[in-house]
Amino acid sequence: MDDYVSIKRAALDYGVVIKEIDADLCEYEVDEAETEKLRAHIRENRVAWARIDPEKVAEMYRKGEIDAMDAVRRYAVILDWETASRCPRRSNSSARVSSGAAWRTGPSEHHQDPQPPSVGGCGAQRSEQEREG
Repeated sequence: MDDYVSIKRAALDYGVVIKEIDADLCEYEVDEAETEKLRAHIRENRVAWARIDPEKVAEMYRKGEIDAMDAVRRYAVILDWETASRCPRRSNSSARVSSGAAWRTGPSEHHQDPQPPSVGGCGAQRSEQEREG
């Protein structure tokens, strides 16, 4: 849809169900009843998804059952995309189920590493030899 988001990602990431009317004319419409059902389902399952063991989420990613966006957005797990292993300092259950207020007010005792991960994985710096190898 206007090259911004796919119909699938709209449902997965935003809980919006979009019906295609005419793709050639870029005609779509939000299915309000189905959107409400999907959002209710997301609300009911959000905490349970965030409590799934990060190692299980990493395994689901390695098997191709979920993609990178699913790992982060649905399961709140940050993976090293090169190795498909979880980043332990950024994927712990206590940080993943913090309340919205905690996220808005800044790092809590659960957020021990507020630095963003470096490109290539988990914030660990790789040596020049590792990068060349």
